[in-house]
Amino acid sequence: MLHSVVMKKEYTQTLSTPMGRVVTYLCVFVAGSVIADLLPHLVTVRTMVPGLLILAACIVMGAVFANERHTLSRITSAATLFVLGAIAIRVGYSAIPDAYLFAAALCIALLGAQSFLHRKLANLKRTVLYSSAIILVSLILVAALTYGATELGRIAAA
Repeated sequence: MLHSVVMKKEYTQTLSTPMGRVVTYLCVFVAGSVIADLLPHLVTVRTMVPGLLILAACIVMGAVFANERHTLSRITSAATLFVLGAIAIRVGYSAIPDAYLFAAALCIALLGAQSFLHRKLANLKRTVLYSSAIILVSLILVAALTYGATELGRIAAA
């Protein structure tokens, strides 16, 4: 019993620092990238389902595990890992060089790990407002990444 309490305290302390969150985010990103690379070889179906499953897994990882156990931190972690999952799907399958995708993932992880995005807010209105803004920004980033990668692929193919 004491061992589980100590482990939970260490886990919470790791996720309470920006660098701990960056490492956690990047570990999930790398795992998502590997799974995105292996999944087409294991599954013969060539649809968007594997990519959507990876995005869903990243969102769940952020909302359930990689956060400080309060609403704003859960939303921030889920949104950050959503963007990182979208980048992980593109690694190896895009006209954008992988080094640039990894650099973008590092920047997103650093941005999403900032302490001001993970503080506990007492005011419900502010929590809803900040959460809505974070979700909107993450959706815009994923849309821009998807559109940009598609356009670069068309340019490279021409």
